Amino acid sequence: MSIYRAPLADMQFVMNELAGLSQVATLPGFEDATPDTVSAILEEAAKFATDVLDPLNATGDREGSTLLADGTVKTPAGFKEAYRRYAENGWNGLTKPTEYGGQNLPQLVATAVEEMWHAANMAFDLCPLLTQGAIEALDCANTELLRTGEIIRRLRDFMAKRDVELHVEDLAQVVHDAAALALVGQLHVAASYEIAPDAQMIIADRIQVQQVLVNVLRNAAEAVRDLPDERRAVSLSAHTIEGGLVEVTVADQGPGFPRKVLANLHAPFLSTKAGMGVGLAISRRIIEAHGGTLSARNGPATGAIVSFTLPLYERNREESE
Repeated sequence: MSIYRAPLADMQFVMNELAGLSQVATLPGFEDATPDTVSAILEEAAKFATDVLDPLNATGDREGSTLLADGTVKTPAGFKEAYRRYAENGWNGLTKPTEYGGQNLPQLVATAVEEMWHAANMAFDLCPLLTQGAIEALDCANTELLRTGEIIRRLRDFMAKRDVELHVEDLAQVVHDAAALALVGQLHVAASYEIAPDAQMIIADRIQVQQVLVNVLRNAAEAVRDLPDERRAVSLSAHTIEGGLVEVTVADQGPGFPRKVLANLHAPFLSTKAGMGVGLAISRRIIEAHGGTLSARNGPATGAIVSFTLPLYERNREESE
């Protein structure tokens, strides 16, 4: 006999009064996540937890899953049928895009539903994790491939035409997207980012600035790859300077730049490291096309430092003009 009862009233209070579900529903893509809709979803999830998952809780603990000699996995009695109903009702795609059969609901809703699954039957709730992880990995890889393709295309355009498409951009988002490409597979590197509050918004060609950041961040990560753990660090900081500019600085604790690189920064310099590095010379030309400057130097004790400037978006100045 089932003993689990989802605390729906408490969940709905937290989501509506503390987490601001109505505000979340105003975000692009989440318009259908109204309090009434979410309440109905939670009620159905509670029924599934009570009627289907909780009765299998003891079975899951007693039997567990078994890896058979042929490589297949035998799940506890009743789990196969429960998972069929779980998938048919769409519970495995709450937050996934609608174009792939998901419901595109905010993580706030999925968190409450997962709490029910976990409380009613932890053994069952752990079963879909590998599938969910694979879906997220594929989605992330697809996003990064599209971003990589856009960077390459815009780099070709820049080399052919030397033009830039300037827009107001969020520097933190530009850095985030570039770091996702530059540091993929660099799990050994500790990366830190510090962007001053008054340096958040820039005027830039987002894709081209990402090209520069990918190059600089990846070279920095490669420079510290073989160092002791405490020195495997890359830092990025940004602050405003005179002239309506934002200065972005990337520093590492590696061996620093060879003298010939610093002496010939204006000449073509291709990274010897694998990846998408476009070279300091091309990076410099991109930054100069934005009206900024790029410089490279070695740290006072060790490490390499690359700094470049970009136009700051000043709302008051733009409005007055």
